[in-house]
Amino acid sequence: MKTSHTFPILLLLLACLTAGCNDEKFFEQQAPPQPPIQTVADLERAVAGAYYALTGSSGNQSNFDAHVVYAAAAGDESRFLTLGGNNTDVRELYDRSNSIDNDILNSAFTPSYGSIASTNTWIQLIRSGALSNLQDAGQLPRMEGELRFLRAYNYWLLAKMFAPPYQPGAANDSRVLPLRLEPVTGLADANAPAGATQEVYEAIVNDLTQARDLLPADTVGIGRANRFAAAALLARVHFQMGSFEAAEEAATFVIEQNGGRYNLSEAPIEAWNKGWEGGGKEVIWSYSMGNTPSRNGLGGSTSNWKVPRRFAMVNYQVASSNNSIPGNGGGGVSARPTDRTLAISNHILTQVGWMNPQDSTPTPAALNDRRFTQLYQYVAGTDPTFTAMPRRQYYINKYYRGPQEANRVGAVPLLRLPEMYLTRAIIRLNRGDASGAAADLDVIRARAWNEQAAGQPYTPLPAGAVTADLIHQERWKEMAFEGDRLHYLQALQLPVPNGDRGPGAIPYNDPSLQWPLPLRERELNPDL
Repeated sequence: MKTSHTFPILLLLLACLTAGCNDEKFFEQQAPPQPPIQTVADLERAVAGAYYALTGSSGNQSNFDAHVVYAAAAGDESRFLTLGGNNTDVRELYDRSNSIDNDILNSAFTPSYGSIASTNTWIQLIRSGALSNLQDAGQLPRMEGELRFLRAYNYWLLAKMFAPPYQPGAANDSRVLPLRLEPVTGLADANAPAGATQEVYEAIVNDLTQARDLLPADTVGIGRANRFAAAALLARVHFQMGSFEAAEEAATFVIEQNGGRYNLSEAPIEAWNKGWEGGGKEVIWSYSMGNTPSRNGLGGSTSNWKVPRRFAMVNYQVASSNNSIPGNGGGGVSARPTDRTLAISNHILTQVGWMNPQDSTPTPAALNDRRFTQLYQYVAGTDPTFTAMPRRQYYINKYYRGPQEANRVGAVPLLRLPEMYLTRAIIRLNRGDASGAAADLDVIRARAWNEQAAGQPYTPLPAGAVTADLIHQERWKEMAFEGDRLHYLQALQLPVPNGDRGPGAIPYNDPSLQWPLPLRERELNPDL
């Protein structure tokens, strides 16, 4: 006999949790009855819903692109286009004026907690054993692993935007983020108290450690996490925590134990130019965008997944020739070249040796690098979009590279193999293994080398030539505007340069880099 589990109040509780709740009338709203969880296949759809929740209720409410904009704007890799998009919310991030309620970060807060609330519900259901007698119950551990991975990913994004950086050996007792690892049961517990930074990071590590053990080596559908995605995210989190031995172990697991699933045999652009189905050989986990055929192994005819719009603030091109990103229901989400608000800073371009400081033109080092020629855009003279800007500009050009002109949205890589090599390289160098660091760095540099343009083959690095600055520079070239640079500096407790804002730098843990929670959450959640 089948067991039926219904959760008719779930949507109300999710909404209440993500925005704060102190009103009994909230629960008087009506929602359509939710279908019962009667089979493991039903739960499979619920797991897919937790992925879907990463983009909130619209293309302007996705968390991962908001995080990219935040990290690029607040760090040193970007310059604000005063005569360009001139978006006020981006300007606040760029100015590090974190006393302001920022719409970009607010839009990341809600979908993150919506996805977390969903994962909490289904993890508890699986752990309760209530579904263990159903057919295909052997899939439940894998589903729990995916849910734990997603919960950890959401808390990691939230921690990087709203919580202070983790400091090894310190108390990490600042209480900022609401921390909930169980489902909401009613109004009495709809608001979650803030967890200490230490508790938040411990919860993330615990979820990812379990996810790595529970997940299979192969994914069950497009955009779904496997054990290598869990290990890659675990490497990133341990790196942020200063647990460098654990970070190296996790990165090595991804690099050496993936059985050939992931490698750097393709050109850099191949990670970014795929359609919704993804498939770049270096991509460990991606998010499929757009109005596409069914994905995630769930069957059905169409899945109208939302298109994250905010990448248009940092990317040279937008989605299609008519400047509209197809979105919910095929209606489209507006995105224009004038949404572009951040260019690459002269500071970082000079630092990595890609721009001549005398005349702002690309150097031979840039032109001989396939990443620069494939995933960046140099505009000489007047920008065709911003005609009031006569100076030269450099942009990234990674996003919206799908193959169809009418739907150039594709799959966004969120975890890539190069990060694992670069993380391991700096850890190896810092513990005295210069040869190991050189070997890891050579894998990245050799793939990027344009032998035809350079007129000579790639020359491997002698161990003695590897420096920390060289690894820092290589990491930016590889992962520019992917939400990495700022947090990389913080993980190594390095100062964050002011970039094109002017001379000097701020400490890695400067309060201006930590944004307050949305004002509505602070007003309605008395536990914060």
